Amino acid sequence: MSASRRFGVGVVVLLLVGAMAAPAAVAGDGDHLWTHQFGTPEFDFVRGVAVHATGVYAVGGTEGNLQGTSQGESDGFVCKYRRDGKHLWTRQFGTPGWDAVYGVAVDATGVYLVL
Repeated sequence: MSASRRFGVGVVVLLLVGAMAAPAAVAGDGDHLWTHQFGTPEFDFVRGVAVHATGVYAVGGTEGNLQGTSQGESDGFVCKYRRDGKHLWTRQFGTPGWDAVYGVAVDATGVYLVL
């Protein structure tokens, strides 16, 4: 399964392979620009990707520790990448129960999450 968003002269694709996710960018001519695979030994899932002049954002949930301590059964996360694919940061958050981020939108006023 994959989802894509057009930006500039290329496309950002979110590849979902089993429990791993991999945002990837492809140039307008189809040349591969970058891929960043991430995940934990536990179950991880990505539910959305957004592209903006400020970067590329991937959101979802994890039962493991991406870059933080698991708060419960599942935590939500947001990862940000530069448009050239460099990972900038990951934020993991949650409650003792089941949490995830199901969508993301970005504009000049901020990053908005669907929880």
